[in-house]
Amino acid sequence: MFRSRLLLALALGYTSAAAANGFDYVLWQNSPKWANSLMKWYYNPSGQPSTVSTDSMLALIQADMAKWSNACGIRFEYQGITTAAPTFNDGLNVIGWSNAQGYDGYTQYWYRGAYFSDVDVRLDPARLTATSQIDAIVTHELGHAVGLDHSNVGTAIMYANPYHSYDYQRTLRADDIAGCQALYGAATVSTSTPYAFDSTASGPVNALTLSARLVIASADRNADGAIYVAARLGDNWFFHNGSQWMQWAGGSIPTYFSGALTDRTIPLGDGIDATPLTGGQIIVGYGRNEAEMLANQRYQTIYTFSR
Repeated sequence: MFRSRLLLALALGYTSAAAANGFDYVLWQNSPKWANSLMKWYYNPSGQPSTVSTDSMLALIQADMAKWSNACGIRFEYQGITTAAPTFNDGLNVIGWSNAQGYDGYTQYWYRGAYFSDVDVRLDPARLTATSQIDAIVTHELGHAVGLDHSNVGTAIMYANPYHSYDYQRTLRADDIAGCQALYGAATVSTSTPYAFDSTASGPVNALTLSARLVIASADRNADGAIYVAARLGDNWFFHNGSQWMQWAGGSIPTYFSGALTDRTIPLGDGIDATPLTGGQIIVGYGRNEAEMLANQRYQTIYTFSR
């Protein structure tokens, strides 16, 4: 069974509240939290198990962060890949892989005054291999990362005596939400325009005309970024570079467009014979950069070729 611990950390005037007080739920007494309700974080893929990729881990972490930000006013901002270890009070909030003191997950925090200065989350690659396990542990550890200790309420995913199953830990419960809202208030309801993807297809499969429609979220509109257009055929990936399709052999993915992000229609074929493409998929996405797009899962399959 997994366990999370808040490590005693004494460095440069920073003190672990859990160690200083000696009781559970000390965070509720001292209430350290993130300034401006924002946690900026990095991911270190070094040592990650072979069952996951960096891209899939970024997507998983971002999805688990969304569980918390949809429950209360906490926000998360991905800063990129780092080589910094998730074990030091260096001012970088790192999620990464290493021995977790004999547990599946281990969270350290440092704070000064009312606010966190550094929170690191360690995941043990020797104990976590299945995506469902990692999903559960990351969700639980993020509860610690935003300021929650183990709950006294048996139904909470932050309860630890005993811990719940992996599957149970993947969904926040009422007490988890109440705790997060005590620190950050209710979740902010956005009235901004969300992003959207769609496609338009006409004609028979042997003379297909296809285009994609991309709507940029209002928060991203006119910002510098990139649009990505991909085709997946079996195990092969192709990317459109704005003028032609290119087979992808790994590394950075080609961009369809780079510059100010605006809504656009993307022509993908005019009267093409799509018969050989049966079962293939077209995926469209955008982001400030490749890593940000993947971390925020801002991509979508917009068309699947069929007979």
